[in-house]
Amino acid sequence: MAQQWIWEALAMGKEKALKGVDTSNFDWRSVHPDFGSPLHAVLFGKIRDDTGTESDGSAANGDGFGDLIGDDVAEKQSRLALLRMAMERGADPDATAPASCDVQKFWFLEKRGQRKETKSIVFAEKSAFQCLLAAERAIKMTDAADWKEDLEAIDEAIDILSSSACRASLAVSEGVVETWERVLDDTESADVAILVEDRQGPDDGCQPTKWEGVDDTDEAGQVLVHSSVLRGASPVLRAMLATKGMREGRRKVIEAKGCCLPSLRLLLSLIYTGTVAAGEEPSAAAMLMALDLAHRWQVLHVVQMLASALQRRLDIDCLEPVMDAASRFQLPSLLSACRTFISSHASELRGRLGKEMELASGGAGSGAGGSTARAEILRILRSECSSKKGSPRPTKRSRRVL
Repeated sequence: MAQQWIWEALAMGKEKALKGVDTSNFDWRSVHPDFGSPLHAVLFGKIRDDTGTESDGSAANGDGFGDLIGDDVAEKQSRLALLRMAMERGADPDATAPASCDVQKFWFLEKRGQRKETKSIVFAEKSAFQCLLAAERAIKMTDAADWKEDLEAIDEAIDILSSSACRASLAVSEGVVETWERVLDDTESADVAILVEDRQGPDDGCQPTKWEGVDDTDEAGQVLVHSSVLRGASPVLRAMLATKGMREGRRKVIEAKGCCLPSLRLLLSLIYTGTVAAGEEPSAAAMLMALDLAHRWQVLHVVQMLASALQRRLDIDCLEPVMDAASRFQLPSLLSACRTFISSHASELRGRLGKEMELASGGAGSGAGGSTARAEILRILRSECSSKKGSPRPTKRSRRVL
């Protein structure tokens, strides 16, 4: 089958391998005889019983592929990030696995010499959503206390599959984008001015290309835009512009408080075209400021676009402000990505936050100036340290029914 490697990477939870490559030609709504839909592959690995075929025996029955329940915490988060990506690219949560996906899988764990085993679940003719619910029921029929992390991962996966925020991307002609770029630059028909106090923005080297709508004569910075576009994109701006008793509705002037000119440009570029200019690389600081304004104006599709971009841009330097924004704006996908980043970069973070970790472990907290995000980072790092020093974790395995 074409692009077999993508299917195998999905089934193995290879998030880093897939997020950096072009998958535009991959059919996210297709099904595979071994893996089911892309969502089945991400959640449950290989679900075809190919015993007795000429397939590589080491990979038979999903061995070597893993799944959401059998994987460790960091691997679970990678699979959840892949699940979001698949949904954003158009994967269908209602697609059913073909009859060839005939494995019956169960999970067990061993702790202090005792073995706890779930009932088996089937995948053939079932959607990924149905399979998740079946796995949850099977686990809850055992002693659920030892499966806490697995149940939390299942809950998050269900939220992702059922979330309206995971909207599929739609490919459009480049000419459509160019048309809206010309609209953005059209100051003659613009009828609203947006004012910002800071012309320069964060000192991060971000210098987005200027367009015709920027008025350089105003010390504060002014951008001319179109009320029809703003009303269509934002219910908040629609109300402002429609109310004659408000300054915005009477004078057609909107103040973007707390936003700089580069971040406003970025936000408007995403509202009008859904893109940024080729060669532009907005910094995390600029994107965070644009995210704040998009959230205030309730431009929800731009909020999701910026959250996805920040998720790909995560590094140690921007982790804390990004995590703070994810918490304040209730962006579970971005918050989960931050937690995954903490787990996968724990040693580097401990090196940077070592003194604060010592103070926190001694009961001093994260300091009077510490943010909520910083406190959460320290909590996760301490939790990982404790789990490594504590008693052995239960060993989990996934198996098939003969």
